[in-house]
Amino acid sequence: TWDPWTVGLAQRLVENLPEDRDHDWVPALSELARRPDLPPLFTQIALGALARQPRNPDAALPPLRGGAYAAQELEMLRRHRSEAEAQTARQRYLRGEDALARAAALEDLKEAPADLEVLVARLWKVDEYDGVQMLLASLEKWKMPEAARKALLTRFLKHPCWTARLDAWRQLRRLAPATPWPETPKPTYEDRVLLKEAARLLAESKPLRLRLTFAGSRTVTLKLDAANAPMNVANLVRLARLGFFNQRRAPRVVPDFVVQMGSPVDTMDGGPGYTVRCENSLHFYGPGSVGMALSGMVLSGKDTGGCQFFITTNATPHLTGRYTRVGEVEDPDRALPLLDALEPGARLERVEVLSERKM
Repeated sequence: TWDPWTVGLAQRLVENLPEDRDHDWVPALSELARRPDLPPLFTQIALGALARQPRNPDAALPPLRGGAYAAQELEMLRRHRSEAEAQTARQRYLRGEDALARAAALEDLKEAPADLEVLVARLWKVDEYDGVQMLLASLEKWKMPEAARKALLTRFLKHPCWTARLDAWRQLRRLAPATPWPETPKPTYEDRVLLKEAARLLAESKPLRLRLTFAGSRTVTLKLDAANAPMNVANLVRLARLGFFNQRRAPRVVPDFVVQMGSPVDTMDGGPGYTVRCENSLHFYGPGSVGMALSGMVLSGKDTGGCQFFITTNATPHLTGRYTRVGEVEDPDRALPLLDALEPGARLERVEVLSERKM
């Protein structure tokens, strides 16, 4: 029975499953990776464990799905099938419509592709930022000549995504220290909406609360501080009103530390299609603080927030000044034990904005 407790236990077992040449775990892991009733993070972990097991070319592997699973799928094919099959899947992901799969395929490339110009053209959109991160991070690994690297990085100083420009500038500074600060791109629709809402929140200075309702009628209310992080609070409010967080899962639950949620693919991957700049402060991260998560694939991490947020369930002073703090939980004596007791993959049924009018 795949009740929440069993899912959590199985997830921890699979995460720590050894590569055991005396036991063939591949069929069982392959079956787990096919299960539609399990949280996506569990499927991703099962695929990763499958990719670590001894080669079994006769195993019935789960079908490829791309997205947040692409990195594990490529390793799985390489281990249990052949490099040629992994390359075929990688090309499919590079050329497809899935931005997350494209980023994973880029990370998998060992050398610059022959159709680099075509690839750059595919990445020339704000919502392709994950792929841009991987491309820029791979230039040195691909041993691209310095002049060619400088030329490509200079082009990315004009990318429509501000954070892509910032990453390119940071890399260029290593090669050409006099590189000037990049120009700000034209505001996108999201930029204009968030700036307008942030200005309104600051001007009105009204209390702002989000109520999170998890499966089983478990609720936690967040008090958001628009004065401390107006852009990030405006972004969370807008996403909540759009229903972005409804029916999503909490893929990261670490008792006595943190609970993270907000991923559009339920695996701690992905964003809303844009990034929001950090609004760091020295507001202390104590038990019940709410902060914005940053991309795990980025060169620097800064300014890569979007939709994923976390709630600390213990004092975490090492996060202070490094992650935008947007608020804190209400009624911590009740809320923190509830958060600590969440099962991995707990479903977030809905997020509601309280005490606020619509945009």
